[in-house]
Amino acid sequence: MLKKMINDCTVQLRLDTVDPILIKSGLATLSGPNMAFVLTYRGGRPEPYIPGSSLKGVIRSHAERIARTLRSPSACEPFWNEVIRDEIERKADRAATLWCGKKFEVRKFTWKEQIDGPKAYNDSCPACRLFGSTYFGGRLAVSDAYLVDGRRGAKLPRDGVGIDRFTGGASKSAKFDLEVVTDASFACTINIRNFEVWQLGWLAYVIQDLKDSMISLGSATTRGLGRVRGEVEAVRVGYVVATADEVQSANGHGRLRGVGTFVNDPSYGFFRGDEVQLPQGQSFSREPGTLRHECRMSRGEDDAFWRACAQKWDDYIAGYTVPAKMTHTQYLPELREKR
Repeated sequence: MLKKMINDCTVQLRLDTVDPILIKSGLATLSGPNMAFVLTYRGGRPEPYIPGSSLKGVIRSHAERIARTLRSPSACEPFWNEVIRDEIERKADRAATLWCGKKFEVRKFTWKEQIDGPKAYNDSCPACRLFGSTYFGGRLAVSDAYLVDGRRGAKLPRDGVGIDRFTGGASKSAKFDLEVVTDASFACTINIRNFEVWQLGWLAYVIQDLKDSMISLGSATTRGLGRVRGEVEAVRVGYVVATADEVQSANGHGRLRGVGTFVNDPSYGFFRGDEVQLPQGQSFSREPGTLRHECRMSRGEDDAFWRACAQKWDDYIAGYTVPAKMTHTQYLPELREKR
């Protein structure tokens, strides 16, 4: 089902620097700052940019934090693989939060279970359903963020020094310099294909925190760098359907429908009742020469849209439970003695 094109949502996002930011380049240099800003060639010249992979990682991390705050466990944890002995009584809880990719690996190679697309989607945590894992491709894509012509900012040098962990003072011969970008704006695109409405509502919470400058990007975010302010420039929601009746209500308002409302297939575990009515004045129209019906919202017209989606996220996460097969304690690695 998810190999078909049913719906998609595209968000044009603008990121303004609140604090100087540094996205470090991985290339070694013989001259210049020790930590240089990553560059790309655009318009025939090198310029700073924010890689889409960096943005997606920050968005996923913040989204997972939101999910765990509202309901735990609701997002797996890829980076732990051991449990100390005094946590034996919590084994079931820990098994529920072990990374989905690791659990599918055990099921496939140890338990000899066939893991197909519907099963992987149904058993994955909300984060892996949207962002993907090693057994399920994510459906949220983030483009590289390029400088906006009207506010291209400036690259400035900064000095840094290593800290001696014993004295708390400056470490000898540990001075370094870095390159930051300040007073700049970047533009990028977020696209979600074959979405469920609750996934848009989850993204709405992340976007609101971007608007409130609560998310930082790049290096040294605990030392005064990286804070940005986000602003949605435009939103486009599209459906590949035959008639407008499938996405329009009787009163002419648009119907925002999740992918699960178009199929009757329980194997995916789609959220039931995943549909909301768009605010007055927002409806779908067919693009000439295509099967696409689209609704477009410009800056300032999307607030009611995000609020409607956020309600579906609230409903979804309030009733979320980890599938029984994903809580088995045999997923846990062997315990080690507490030292």
